[in-house]
Amino acid sequence: MKYLLSFIFIIFTFSVSAQIDTTKQKSKPPNLRHKLPKMPKEEISYGMPLKPFYENMPLFFDCDSINNYVEKKSYSDSLMLGFIYENICYPDSARKNGIEGIVVISFIINKDGSILNPIIRRNIGGGCDEEALRIVNLFPKFTPAKRVWDDEKVELIESPFNLPIKFRLE
Repeated sequence: MKYLLSFIFIIFTFSVSAQIDTTKQKSKPPNLRHKLPKMPKEEISYGMPLKPFYENMPLFFDCDSINNYVEKKSYSDSLMLGFIYENICYPDSARKNGIEGIVVISFIINKDGSILNPIIRRNIGGGCDEEALRIVNLFPKFTPAKRVWDDEKVELIESPFNLPIKFRLE
């Protein structure tokens, strides 16, 4: 046993002293200059010329009597909030366990105003997530988002929508 331990000690000392210090050796960076593409000399055209445009967000309810978009959006948001307050029910399991928080639902508003693919992005449990998803599925059709080019051409577009719903016990 004594000879075996001494033999292992000798092997260990030789292996430690046989290590090579590679930190002082520096590798040469590859020469990439010849691999870079050359810039084209002619101007690149991307099809249609860039025209200024602006986008209007989708509206829960579009009131035609209001002309200002900011006021229209504010009114629409207040109607959506009222719809949520009227239809939401706090889940019993969340109430018993004292669960509070914010559930975030993401969905896409299609060109016809319908809601596509509602997904729970942030959940708090206790049935609150399913309740928030149920409320989103009850929504009527939205007024879709619009892209307006030079105050002439109006194009309806799909747009993502994130909706935070706050659950709070009182």
